[in-house]
Amino acid sequence: MPPPQPSVKAILVCDQVIHEIGTNKKSLIGIFEEIHLPRFPAQYPRIAVYVNLTDAHGEYVLEMRLINEDGGEFGRGKTPKVNIENPLATCEFALQVQNLQFPKPGQYEFQIFANESFLATKNFRVREIQQGGTTNA
Repeated sequence: MPPPQPSVKAILVCDQVIHEIGTNKKSLIGIFEEIHLPRFPAQYPRIAVYVNLTDAHGEYVLEMRLINEDGGEFGRGKTPKVNIENPLATCEFALQVQNLQFPKPGQYEFQIFANESFLATKNFRVREIQQGGTTNA
């Protein structure tokens, strides 16, 4: 029997997730809904996606896919297999992407899957900074 599909409590996009050993606390640094870049194509040094789940029980592989507004996938990452024993527990995961390439400004989304089943999505916008600090897109 396959494990139950987890419920998503939160998905946050940020610059970095710090995991404190000992207390198991997570610190999310630089939470954002938009990225501003001076020209395109552009590279962004680091993006982290924090996912908080519950109602999970059994073995899971979490997967994150990055989709552009045209529906094209241009990034993907997976966690190692994890065993969640308590379905009442809250489980936290952080997936980090280095040197992500954005071909153009627009709407992007991270799609989250557990054992290849879609769970949820988190949208964010990438804008072009014009001279003087104004944005387009």
